[in-house]
Amino acid sequence: MDDDSVQILEEEPALRVRSDSEEIEYEERKQRRRKIRRAARRAKGYPSFLTLLTMNYNAGDQDTQENVLDPYLIPSTVKIEPVISSQANQIEQPKRLRIDVNAKLGLKEGVAIKVDDSIMIDVHPDAIPSALASHRDEGWYEGVISMAMPDDSFYLSPLQTWTRRQFEFFSATVEDASLLQAGRRAVTVGRVGIRCIHCKAARRSVRDPWPIGAMSYPTNLSSLHTSCTQKPTLHFEQNCKYMSNDARQELAFIQLQSELSSKRFKTAIPVPLYYIIAAKRIGLTDTDDGLRFERDLSLGPLPLETIRQQHQILQHTTGVDDNDGLESSTTAAPAKVVSSSAATAAKITADEASERVLAQAIADLDKSNLCTAEQKVLVTDFMFLTVRQMKICNALPSDVTSRGKRAKSVHVGLAGYSCRHCADTMEYFRSYPSAADNMVSSIMNSFWSHLQKCRYMPQATKRALSEYKRLHTRQLVQLPYGSQRKFMQDLWERIRAEDKTEEEMAPIIASLPLEQGLLSPPTSTTNARLTAPIATASKIVKESNYPTVDDQETQTVLRSAESDWDPAMNDCLIRPEDRSLVSDYVFLAMRQLKAVGPNNPTRSQLYGLSCIHCHDRECQVSPSGRSYPSAPDNYASALNSSYYNHFLNCTYLPTDVKQALVATRKIHSVQCASLQFGSQRKYFNRLFERLQAFSSINTVAECQKVDDFSAHGFIDVSTKQQPCWICQTCSGIPIAFRVPGSVWFQTPDPLAMQHHRKRCHSLKWDFSHAGNLLRESIEGRCDTTKLFDGPLRKLLLSLFGDDTSLVDTLTKGLESFIVNGNGLADPPHAVRKPWPAKLNLSTVQAAFKVFADEIQWTGSRHLADQQKFGAFIKYLGPYFEIPSNGRCEERMEVDNAELMDNDFGLNSEEYDNNEGAADDDEQNEQFIEEASDEDMVQSEMSQDFNDDQSEMML
Repeated sequence: MDDDSVQILEEEPALRVRSDSEEIEYEERKQRRRKIRRAARRAKGYPSFLTLLTMNYNAGDQDTQENVLDPYLIPSTVKIEPVISSQANQIEQPKRLRIDVNAKLGLKEGVAIKVDDSIMIDVHPDAIPSALASHRDEGWYEGVISMAMPDDSFYLSPLQTWTRRQFEFFSATVEDASLLQAGRRAVTVGRVGIRCIHCKAARRSVRDPWPIGAMSYPTNLSSLHTSCTQKPTLHFEQNCKYMSNDARQELAFIQLQSELSSKRFKTAIPVPLYYIIAAKRIGLTDTDDGLRFERDLSLGPLPLETIRQQHQILQHTTGVDDNDGLESSTTAAPAKVVSSSAATAAKITADEASERVLAQAIADLDKSNLCTAEQKVLVTDFMFLTVRQMKICNALPSDVTSRGKRAKSVHVGLAGYSCRHCADTMEYFRSYPSAADNMVSSIMNSFWSHLQKCRYMPQATKRALSEYKRLHTRQLVQLPYGSQRKFMQDLWERIRAEDKTEEEMAPIIASLPLEQGLLSPPTSTTNARLTAPIATASKIVKESNYPTVDDQETQTVLRSAESDWDPAMNDCLIRPEDRSLVSDYVFLAMRQLKAVGPNNPTRSQLYGLSCIHCHDRECQVSPSGRSYPSAPDNYASALNSSYYNHFLNCTYLPTDVKQALVATRKIHSVQCASLQFGSQRKYFNRLFERLQAFSSINTVAECQKVDDFSAHGFIDVSTKQQPCWICQTCSGIPIAFRVPGSVWFQTPDPLAMQHHRKRCHSLKWDFSHAGNLLRESIEGRCDTTKLFDGPLRKLLLSLFGDDTSLVDTLTKGLESFIVNGNGLADPPHAVRKPWPAKLNLSTVQAAFKVFADEIQWTGSRHLADQQKFGAFIKYLGPYFEIPSNGRCEERMEVDNAELMDNDFGLNSEEYDNNEGAADDDEQNEQFIEEASDEDMVQSEMSQDFNDDQSEMML
């Protein structure tokens, strides 16, 4: 049979008839589908999960219409938004929330499918229960709970326990989120904060402002301890007005007990760690938006040991040891030390130039450095860059002897650290910390102070350190707790590994030029030195037991100081018979000082000491080089501290003398030990008696007659309101360029007037102060050779109204001072015009911009940031003012003398216009006839005087 003849018969399927029970079930499903379709139409898409849960599917439906379109299908999936885990990193994809649908909701079999950023759950509508679900199943919990815990007293101090009782955790409501505060980020609904229970109970309205420190929103769990520690001082002591008297008395009693008790409170758990554990016990957790409640507050707190073990496991996985890395014996890799708060916070950085310096410091690390690149994550940028400027050194005999009583823990060969820039110079810095806990204090105080003054450190590194010092506190908050202490412990161990014995230091000490006799004990040969009338340097060298400086330049300076005993140099403060009583340093230092009268004779009549090099030159260094010791015992400390620091920074002190002072001070303690006991105190008693004699002879209260000052070239132009003495010789020179001491108010100093008379000149201008200001303002910011080619002259022309004669005088005088070191210049006779009236801020800024462009200024272009340059402009223009903000700097202090000129009728034109400005006595008329009217023309000034400044030397 052929295949084509075969016919396949297909039987039609039989129609299945529903039973009665199936028909009823079918009708019920139709009713449920109609309900779901209505919910879908109202929601314009997928209905929410809460809507499906709350819908009653088993109730009867009165809607019997069958006109529902077939394309509407039952939504078999419900979209749940993703939940971001608090432990996830910002750069990683957020973790998904796992939902056990069957166990949570009691549904039938369902499959959870992960699609993109959401979870699609297969839902069977006929199996959804009708019970009402809470909104907490979809998000965070909310509520209010006290911060205090039953275990606080076992792990916290009484003050910390009391503070926690006064605060509570709360979730921000819509009203709290609407209260925006200046300088703070917006608060989202549900974020957890802390607030004072007293202020919260007393607030009548949500809009009432919170007192200072009453409410805050910590960013993470690690900041809870810091926030609560500041509350007693920040809020309760001053700003909490609603705290009861009983609570205030309890706080005062606890604080008093804490001050009286010297015992330090220690517990098994560090206080910052306990704050974190206590917060986790009630369900607090870190999120990108602050703290949140992840646990129902109606439940009791979790066990402390359970949370502590979980925290230890978390810290172990992130690379931090137990107890914040302070007590564990194992050391984790520094590169893995990352906390939850530091992982989510953006790193605070400085400007681009500072970042380049820091990157270069990390790249140039070598074996001689005290830190490695892997340790960078343990400390702030400031601390890392500061440690980068160190190098290891070992204590020498001079380091032991120069410390006196502080040398108990310092011995020869002890390892410490020094500045790597000036380690081989005479101005070196060395430090020998006694413990690892003192490292931070030593670096932040003494070493940082040295780096600011170190002349050998690059300016770019100094600016970077200053910038990172400003960010140090903010970066310190982002570090893991205990990381800086771990860094200092490693630094301490590296320093201790470099300790050397005396045998190892012997060849190093033998090569030193100052080694011989440094540790020699006092001998009987020192008595012979006391009998000699003058112990010169040549005689001292012959004594083998007396330590000396093995430096020819220092010996030359000492011999020169011993050969020149001119009493006019330092007013006989040290005499030939005193040479054998003091060390070389005291002798050389006293030769650089002179007697000086008190600044305010009405308060003190005792004379003091001042540097002879910058006494009349307005040297702006700190310390000022002037001191008034009140007792003989104070002279030694003044010479070793303030005067020595002044000598190092004085710009007028010769370089060879400065180096000799540094060299002799290194062996000062050893020489004092070689002197006869009490000899140096004997000299200081003599010095005190000599200064008292100066005070009794030159008492300013007795010098009130005009005849007493006429011999010095001064004339009395006093009025009934204010006494004043003005030098007649230099009255024709502008006040800003006179030799200091030309004008005196109230009680003058005769000794200072004599010094002014010696330097005073009728025609020459003194550019020393203006030249120093210009030199300091342009140092390191431009090429000095291009300064006088035209930019400075154009700047002065723009400021002083194109007065060519005056500008030529200023330019030539400044150039002569900076190039040749000569501060005096003869002005042309054509300079007879008055000084410029005013310098407006806009005029100065415009002139400075052109000036900065021409000389290629490398500093800031804002005048407010250039204080030294602004001081230079202010000195040239006495009427500098800033009228933009309503505040005006009318004059600098030196211009008070011009104020006296105007007020006392020194200008004949103003004297005619202002009646009663000066008395018509014979002395004023004689002075007006002698002085040139055009030379004394000055602008109008106010008559405001500062009574406290009773005496001013210009």
